[in-house]
Amino acid sequence: MKLVIMQYKILSNSNISQSDLEIDVNTLLESVKSVNKKLIHLNMKLGGVNLYEVTDFRVLSGVVGELFAEDLALKNTSLKKNSNLNGYPDLLNLFTNGSSTYYSKCSQSDLLKYKYGGFEVKNSFGSKKTGSTIMGNDTRIKNINKKIDWKAHHRETNNLIALFSDFVNGNPMIVALFYSNNLSVEDWRKVSVPKGNSAMTSFTTLTSIGYNKLKSGIKLCLNLEDYLSFFESK
Repeated sequence: MKLVIMQYKILSNSNISQSDLEIDVNTLLESVKSVNKKLIHLNMKLGGVNLYEVTDFRVLSGVVGELFAEDLALKNTSLKKNSNLNGYPDLLNLFTNGSSTYYSKCSQSDLLKYKYGGFEVKNSFGSKKTGSTIMGNDTRIKNINKKIDWKAHHRETNNLIALFSDFVNGNPMIVALFYSNNLSVEDWRKVSVPKGNSAMTSFTTLTSIGYNKLKSGIKLCLNLEDYLSFFESK
């Protein structure tokens, strides 16, 4: 299996920011490329077995988000990945002396809602259109709904780095990155609570207005027409 280098188009050069912390688009792009390389190399190590044909889709989507958050935190010393699996946000803001000192004394319960904020990271592969057939690691872009759904556990989610991934040459890759720091409670649907003994957790998805906020905040996209036209179209 050959490592394929894909080219990206930067659609907005403006930094993303939360409080006094800013991250430039080139750093975001470097993390995207780094995660893609890791995903390809991981599959290459298994020889004849395609890891991504046998991995649960929700798990894989979560792994992509976790890898990105981890990589971005390594590239910016003012960020720390939240060690609490149920914590918010995923990337903690340690930009000031006050926030850094506070973090050094944080308990796991303090990380459930870190008071200095930071960035949340969500990944999505999109939802397939009704009646479409997509095999496990098929390229999905022509067979998914126009509105991408990112899931969150609560409606207060903001400062969202939203990733969209697809399968390219049989491997999952981050295709596009979006950002919004003006999401409100109204931009998220009512939280859906699983019934009975379901293993699912409570979740909510973006409304069309929330999605349009993220779509207007697109930062970069794989420089292929299928993807560029998908996000540029109304």
